[in-house]
Amino acid sequence: MNRLMRSSLVDRLQTSPLIHSLNLILRVSIMLGAAIGLQSYGNTAIAKENIQVDENQLRVTTVPASQLLFYPQRSAPAFVQPLNQSKLASQLGALLLSLPVKVGDQVTKGQILAQLNCLDYTTAVAQQQQQLSNAQQQSSFSQREWQRAQTMQRTSSISEASLDAKEHAFKQAEISVASGELGLKNAQNQQSRCQIKAPFSGVVSQRIANQGEWINVGQPIIELTQLSQQEVVASIAISDQKSFLDAGSYQLQTAGQNYPLKLRTLLPLVNSTSRSQQARLVFTNLQAINGLSGRLLWKASQPFLPSDILQKRNNQYGFFISDTDQSGNTIARFVTVPNAEEGRPFQASIDQQALIIQAGRFGLKLNQAITLSN
Repeated sequence: MNRLMRSSLVDRLQTSPLIHSLNLILRVSIMLGAAIGLQSYGNTAIAKENIQVDENQLRVTTVPASQLLFYPQRSAPAFVQPLNQSKLASQLGALLLSLPVKVGDQVTKGQILAQLNCLDYTTAVAQQQQQLSNAQQQSSFSQREWQRAQTMQRTSSISEASLDAKEHAFKQAEISVASGELGLKNAQNQQSRCQIKAPFSGVVSQRIANQGEWINVGQPIIELTQLSQQEVVASIAISDQKSFLDAGSYQLQTAGQNYPLKLRTLLPLVNSTSRSQQARLVFTNLQAINGLSGRLLWKASQPFLPSDILQKRNNQYGFFISDTDQSGNTIARFVTVPNAEEGRPFQASIDQQALIIQAGRFGLKLNQAITLSN
């Protein structure tokens, strides 16, 4: 009986409208829960995907190129050198009679610096003068004899042979005169070598010989240094050659002063040890003292970028700028710099409005998507 009562109660509950409504509500709740779960899973996946994109887009900061471009001042070791620094030697063997100048004396061109014993050469000049005088007298006499013979020949008072002899004697006398003139000139030239004269204006920088010494041919007596027409000699590194030649002005910085210079030449020779070329410059106004050393200064005519932004990718040096690809995405574009050297500022042709990447540049890849922090 109890079993029949329970069965009847269950049948009544299953057919009850209230129970039917509760079942419907329960089913709807289960379906809504499942839908919400699926949406939550989808949102989580999308969020994860977005996070992955943000992780690939590296955050960087940029600076306009106009704020980094500068005109660097280059320099090279240099020193002042006289155009002429000559050791004046004797052209003959003789005794040094006098040396009237001292070290530090300034002399003018043609001034006597040393006097050699010229007695033998003075005597030779006198002998040549006498020989020339005799030859000139003989030539004058022979000329008159030939002229008389020509007059006599017209009246047939002299033979043809005698006339030819007079003419020959006159020509021989002329040859003797020419020889005498040449001998006298040579003796006078030797006599002039007894005096050592300054070939240019300058300062006596060294007395090599002393008064009373015997001087041999070719032996130096005195050193003379030219004060005008000085040159500045500088060693220009191969990497600085272009900026050096393109520079508009040059200065020598030495002893606390700057001296304006003008480039005379850059020798087309490279020192294999220092990898440099020698430049020769001249002063345009004030001149420095010979022997001073300092730095040759010049400014590049083209703008440069600092060395700290230089990066190396695929064995090439360059730097990153912010750019956009064809899809409009912001990327890091690598600008290669040929002949760049690590640790040295470099020349680059770039728009002054270009955005150069600074913070974040070390980990960048070529054409990597970026996000600008600034």
